Formats: sequence, C-alpha cells, structure tokens
Amino acid sequence: MQNDVSLGGIDQHIPSNLPRYSAMIEYSPTEFSRLRLQLDRDESRYVQTNGGWSQQPYTQIILQANFIIGAHGAHAF
Repeated sequence: MQNDVSLGGIDQHIPSNLPRYSAMIEYSPTEFSRLRLQLDRDESRYVQTNGGWSQQPYTQIILQANFIIGAHGAHAF
C-alpha cells in the first residue's frame, strides 16, 4: 500500500491522504519592483506518538520584495 512504513517488522499504516496546498499573489507596482506573498499549508506531516500516528500540520507564510537598482539591460545609469 502507498505510504506504508514498516518499523521493526510491524506495518505502521500511515495515511495515504497527504494534502499540501500553496497559493501565491504577486504584484508589480513599478517596472523596478515586485512584491510576492505566498502561503503554504502542509498536512502531510505525521509524527509517531505512544498512541499511534498524530498529524502535525505546518503553515508557512512568505513575504518577498524584489527591487532592481542600478545599471541593467534596458539602459545604463
């Protein structure tokens, strides 16, 4: 079966539904700058506890700002 793990010869029966979602929004206010906001949600993380497997969801938020400064291909400063 997919995602099954055997530890010490015992099948652990890890769930096969391991979703991960990602969404991104990007905005370019000028030709020299760009803003990006990204959200990642990972629900595929499981840790082994005394009672079996426990889901450990993980959420990550990234805010990125890119600025182009100085000489580049369009023109020289």
